[in-house]
Amino acid sequence: MILIMGGVVLTIVLAVMLPIMEINQMVG
Repeated sequence: MILIMGGVVLTIVLAVMLPIMEINQMVG
């Protein structure tokens, strides 16, 4: 169960961070 929760959290973090990094690259 802990492994599944970790995977879900990691997926959410990536889904949030990737667009932010893309925007930073476009702005920068």
